[in-house]
Amino acid sequence: MSGDDSTPCLDDDALAELVDGELGDARRAAIFAHLAGCAACRRLVADLGSEPVVPDEATASDDDRLGRGDRIGRLVIERVLGAGAMGVVYAAQDPELHRRVAVKLLRRTDSAPEADRAAIQREARTLARLAHPNVVTLHDVGVHGDQIYLVMELVDGATLREWLAARRRTWPELRDVFVQLGRGLAAAHAVGLIHRDIKPDNALVGRDGRARITDFGLARAPLVEHARGAVTGAAHATAPAGTPAYMAPEQLRGATLDARADLFGFCVMLYEALHDRRPAIAAVVASGESPVALAPIAAPRVRGVPRRARKAIARGLAPDPRDRPATMTALVDDLAHRPTVTPLRAVLALAVIGGAVGAGLALRAPVDAP
Repeated sequence: MSGDDSTPCLDDDALAELVDGELGDARRAAIFAHLAGCAACRRLVADLGSEPVVPDEATASDDDRLGRGDRIGRLVIERVLGAGAMGVVYAAQDPELHRRVAVKLLRRTDSAPEADRAAIQREARTLARLAHPNVVTLHDVGVHGDQIYLVMELVDGATLREWLAARRRTWPELRDVFVQLGRGLAAAHAVGLIHRDIKPDNALVGRDGRARITDFGLARAPLVEHARGAVTGAAHATAPAGTPAYMAPEQLRGATLDARADLFGFCVMLYEALHDRRPAIAAVVASGESPVALAPIAAPRVRGVPRRARKAIARGLAPDPRDRPATMTALVDDLAHRPTVTPLRAVLALAVIGGAVGAGLALRAPVDAP
């Protein structure tokens, strides 16, 4: 036993429960308290997969599963879209407005439903103020029995994870999608929301090419402006929620979070898209070493990544949030930057071209007869 004296090191069953989101609140709090003091278990957790629990006909519990034709309020359920630790997502039809929507039915918790309802309604009002093209639109929030549900726009497309898996993506493709997602997060930070569960399963890429951030179900704390321009918050998570493989070190420790925790998760996503693997997060948490030294970012598998973008991603992966970019907007600006040809480069390029042309003419020049 190490770390927290009351909780043993994580075995296979505990790791599986953590990944599948099957831990109760008390058990989850105990495990994360243990992780805060046990480097060995943090290394295990950092290697966990991050795919959500996606149910087939038999996955969700009988209490949570709704079938085709069932109703949540006036909405008529069509099918299950997916599920995770926070709840089950359905495609549904709104017969009054003649539109299809996504409905997230949140799982029951041990806390008082009234407290949950009040917190989520406050969050819903904040989300409704966003109206940003790169954030999934929240239409409504309500209560179904003793469960809370959120009604959101139904995006015709795929998760970022599915989009990346479909084929090898070029840097311009990745840049365009991640810049959009970064702008959506920046808009959320501007109205006072920290997402806290940034991962490829919580980002969508529509068939129209528009990318959106979704699932703000873990966002809770209001933010305030930091003196140096960073957005900071007063959220203290005694039992951190989120996906360990994408968590910022301070989130894994249960420390106070600000918007720079989202920057870390965002850069883990982008690093993974570039390298086909995640950076060595657990080693960073345990040792405080630089992610750049642990997993060099100078040679991404995707070609053509500008140096400025590589440096920005490396800064975003800094173990200390003070070493990361101050805001998501600053990070996005570095990613969106497109290098221009400097005058010196232009001169050199012309010289090379001129030399090549001259050589070609020399080869073709007729030889005078003696």
